[in-house]
Amino acid sequence: MATTVEDMMGRAARMYGWHAGVEHEVFTHKYFVDRLNERLAEMADKAGGWREEFTINLATTMNHALSLRVIRIIDNTVRVDYDNDAVFELEPQLISEDELRNSHGVLDSYDASSPSYYYTQRGSTSADPWNLMLFPKSDTAVTNGVKLWARTTATVITAIGDNLPLQQGEERILMPGLMYSFAQTELNRGVKGAPVGYWQDEWKKALDDMIDRVEDGMRGSHRRVKHLEAMYDYI
Repeated sequence: MATTVEDMMGRAARMYGWHAGVEHEVFTHKYFVDRLNERLAEMADKAGGWREEFTINLATTMNHALSLRVIRIIDNTVRVDYDNDAVFELEPQLISEDELRNSHGVLDSYDASSPSYYYTQRGSTSADPWNLMLFPKSDTAVTNGVKLWARTTATVITAIGDNLPLQQGEERILMPGLMYSFAQTELNRGVKGAPVGYWQDEWKKALDDMIDRVEDGMRGSHRRVKHLEAMYDYI
């Protein structure tokens, strides 16, 4: 059963010593949701994002807009269903835009056909999403004709009734980050002795632990053993 944000809020309040279920004048539901989104974004940033598969339409233009949650496309995971047979038989090759322009000149002038290469490009403004750029542009449009894997940020939480976008085993990693947020806010409000330093250290340890878990998971079934050797002085 998924953990709701409200459940997580209650656990966090009890851990920090507040009364769970009572909305504080400062530590409101909206406050908690804001701090939660900040810490989830930090988790994604440290670990390189969550892995997620996307299906988008194949258009007859070079640029294909991606979700705003996409951090980057995982290399060589783009597949194209060019002939609309539900089989993603084309795997365009990843290439840099500069290399492609050096070898092919003006890319927009090429005749449309089956895409052979891809690269990514930011939109014209900072608010625009990343674009998947296919070259040459396709001469056929196919609904749900492109699949890819990407590293993403978590889905933005909007209400305490939302489900927490984490595996239950990862919730313990998030908790020190919430404690750190609470302590920072108390300190900003003039509460002497707010345990900012302690929870900052605990949050850093939790993030390091999460990075290790992500790296281990990407190794498949291989286990990683860490050897810690004591240092001795011999006389």
